[in-house]
Amino acid sequence: MDPYLVLSEYSQRFPAEILQVEVMTGGEEDLLLFYKGQASSLMRATPPDEGTPLWSPSTQLVRIDRFQAPYYPPAPVVLGEDVALAELLARLEES
Repeated sequence: MDPYLVLSEYSQRFPAEILQVEVMTGGEEDLLLFYKGQASSLMRATPPDEGTPLWSPSTQLVRIDRFQAPYYPPAPVVLGEDVALAELLARLEES
């Protein structure tokens, strides 16, 4: 399954969480937030069309961190650090 779709579905199904996702695309780092099925980049412009994925098929997933929503950057509530995509998939299957 496409990691982008997994992250989007997970964030939609667990709206009390925010996923902070570090990725590499073409040797460039990006940091994405997924919340309620939507994603936005913290390091570059996010396309205005919500249906436009923020990464290409060559994008590599580096790290996923889970935070409690609402996300408050000065004092985030960490729910999980360096979470595997397989763990998110397992939680999706359980719900």
